[in-house]
Amino acid sequence: MRLVHTEDELLAAIRSARSEAENAFGSGQLLIEKAVTDARHVEIQVFGDRHGNVIHLGERDCSVQRRNQKVIEEAPSPAVDEALRARMGAAAVAAAKAVKYVGAGTVEFMLARDGQFYFLEMNTRLQVEHPVTELVYGVDLVEWQLRIAQGERLPMTQDDVLARRHGWAIEVRLCAEDPTQNYLPQTGRVLKWQAPEGAGIRVDTYLRDGQEISPYYDSMQAKIIAWGENRETARMRLIKALDDTTLLGVVNNKAYLRDLLAHEAFAGGDFSTAFINRYFPQERMAAMRPNLRHVALAAVALYLDDALRLAQAHGLSREFIGWHSSHEFPADYRLKWRDAEYDVDVLVHDGHEFSIRIGEVQFQIDVVAHDEHAFRYRFDGVVGYARTARDGDVIWLDAEGQVYAYTDVTLAPAQAAAAGSDGRLLAHSDGKIVAVHVQPGEEVAPGRTLVVLEAMKMEFQMSLPVGGKVITVNVQPGQQVKSRQLLVQVDPAQ
Repeated sequence: MRLVHTEDELLAAIRSARSEAENAFGSGQLLIEKAVTDARHVEIQVFGDRHGNVIHLGERDCSVQRRNQKVIEEAPSPAVDEALRARMGAAAVAAAKAVKYVGAGTVEFMLARDGQFYFLEMNTRLQVEHPVTELVYGVDLVEWQLRIAQGERLPMTQDDVLARRHGWAIEVRLCAEDPTQNYLPQTGRVLKWQAPEGAGIRVDTYLRDGQEISPYYDSMQAKIIAWGENRETARMRLIKALDDTTLLGVVNNKAYLRDLLAHEAFAGGDFSTAFINRYFPQERMAAMRPNLRHVALAAVALYLDDALRLAQAHGLSREFIGWHSSHEFPADYRLKWRDAEYDVDVLVHDGHEFSIRIGEVQFQIDVVAHDEHAFRYRFDGVVGYARTARDGDVIWLDAEGQVYAYTDVTLAPAQAAAAGSDGRLLAHSDGKIVAVHVQPGEEVAPGRTLVVLEAMKMEFQMSLPVGGKVITVNVQPGQQVKSRQLLVQVDPAQ
């Protein structure tokens, strides 16, 4: 989808949307429709059988979206009362009956501030967000699909279904993507996965430790759903569920999802499809970085992991971790997150009392307990819990609502020049080449789009920070490429 405000934007938007559609669905056919701004995205779950019966199972609010893709879904909608639910439900059922629809389907609407709703589309399948409907109405829609496919009648009437509505359910989509880099899809190996548990919590996923996340599918890796007697109970349960979720080894949106759920506008229920752009614009997301306390905890995690490995390799008792034969002296670490480097002094007393200095800032952290993948600590009298995973020189840390991976560059050689400054355009992730806009011998300016790369159903315009003459073009449209594969070589202008 592309939002076009002026006529001179139209052609470029059509070309881009058509390219994405052809690559994702094999068809470049497009629709042009009215843009209903600051509206909510509300959809109605319908079900039809082969005997002419069609019913609806209430609405789902899917207004929290990025790039027109749903991030949070809930049932019922905070903006829909009984009268509006009846009108929207009747419209959805009428649409399904008009085409003699059989099976599960979703009729989607844009709900304007004035209560008017506009048909958007009908998805002729079970939706990703169907669990919230199942939890609120106490039904199994997959079972219904199978029974209807065998010719059975719908198991309930419209009145039966509406009488079963109870409580509230909210779902988030846990994705392998980086919200701070314009939701760039991520690939890699899962080092640690732990799903949340508890009353009212449901998790749909395929994840496991060691799972390889590839570029060939959608970036969504799990659905985490919470049910409660009311909306606030469901919301707080879902926040707690995210706190209890561990996904390390691949950059993901867990912390981002928690921030969305905790925002006052979402908590108050007054939001639209503009929610993310309004409160979480890309400029704000791109500026996010670890705070120094998180860096200090990462240094503790690295120290404990090194100590445990040493103890296991030499059969030492854990009580000797941090022991010195002479006076205590600090260990020096240099941790790197993206382009930022942190010089960290770590002084350990009795194996558990850490004095961490980063520049002029000092932290006192007492490790209460630890094992291979987690440690409990006390900071300023408050007990915290950190989850960790190690992959070579990289330490992953999930603590205090932040998840970051740091590279231990303490013994690394001096850093090379900034990416792309040497004129080499490298793929930033696995994906497929959609378009190549240059050829050898051509002069290009800094920032010009050289290649368009598609990864997990999204297109990325690839450019270099330098200009010059194109020396080689190593890819062609339709070609699958690996992360950091050389795409184009440019001789930088002097």
